[in-house]
Amino acid sequence: MTILKATAVALTVIMCLGGCASPPQLPPDEHWSKGTEAYHARDYKNAVYHFTAILENHAARKDLAPATLYFLGETYLKMGKDKKAEEVHKTLIRKHPLSSYARLVYGRD
Repeated sequence: MTILKATAVALTVIMCLGGCASPPQLPPDEHWSKGTEAYHARDYKNAVYHFTAILENHAARKDLAPATLYFLGETYLKMGKDKKAEEVHKTLIRKHPLSSYARLVYGRD
């Protein structure tokens, strides 16, 4: 391999490592903020991303779980994904039956 080719390969690898790395994880409150903002802006794909990130990466924040499940389910409803919304709402009712968010969906699913 010539020096020019070796340099090109090395630069490509370095650029990929810099650009291919996962972005740093946001704190749960920032995901919540961005998720609700996206929801109200009807940017449902981003809302799902942020609400899911809270549930998957910040399970220790149990205070956010009922609201996050509620809004994730509502987001799926807005997207026309009724089955997915029903699954999420049933999870909300099963895991947090006494929460005010569970009461919002009782009898709806």
